[in-house]
Amino acid sequence: MTLVEELQREIEKWMGSRRNGNLSVLSRLSGVSYPTLRRIMQAEFTPNLETVMQVVSVIMDDKQGRAFLCRHFPDFAPIFKKQEEVGYRMLNLAGLLQTLTKEEFMVFNLASGQGVTMARLHEKLGQQADFAIARLTAADLIEVQGEVVKTKIKNVSLTNIEEVLHHMTLAISCFDRERVNDYGSQYGIFSDRLNQEGIEAAHTAMLEAKKKLVEVFTDPKYFGDQLYITVLSSSYMD
Repeated sequence: MTLVEELQREIEKWMGSRRNGNLSVLSRLSGVSYPTLRRIMQAEFTPNLETVMQVVSVIMDDKQGRAFLCRHFPDFAPIFKKQEEVGYRMLNLAGLLQTLTKEEFMVFNLASGQGVTMARLHEKLGQQADFAIARLTAADLIEVQGEVVKTKIKNVSLTNIEEVLHHMTLAISCFDRERVNDYGSQYGIFSDRLNQEGIEAAHTAMLEAKKKLVEVFTDPKYFGDQLYITVLSSSYMD
């Protein structure tokens, strides 16, 4: 079965399994234009890897999508398998991540870790929480367990500058000065160039910085109307 034939079959299966499953919804979730999806369904052209990844990230779960891409793009199979080993979601979420609304961004981040209650989401977002949950659930990014919403993926790596800038904008727009200690996006620091002494020194420095930051963010004498953002960068950081 060719790439286009199998992709058509999987798209049809996805649309048939959902009450509102159609190409317009798939376009919104994947970031692939409606005309492009129609051309795929009419077998008018063979999509490239990026387009296929964006579609597959919506219509299949991670395991199925990984197998699909390995079959049709064998040259990239080692990369997909390596990402699976280190716990990263293999699928390209560019289409979805670049089009997240402020509400969807908040739900996605609040649902990370131990998750967030439906009541908490409605408290912060009102009815918009339901719309955000519906879209993120359809994209297989979150799941609802009783009254708790949790993310279904461990890590998301943003490698496209447009994605990074979009998420920085969303993070700024979501900043709530009244809830300094509230949940939010977490950014990690990674290095593979340290020895044991360096690791211990970095750990100590982070603990000292954390204590000072807690003091700054909780002491009323520092409260005001200014927005503060800092970015850490290094050739050894990822």
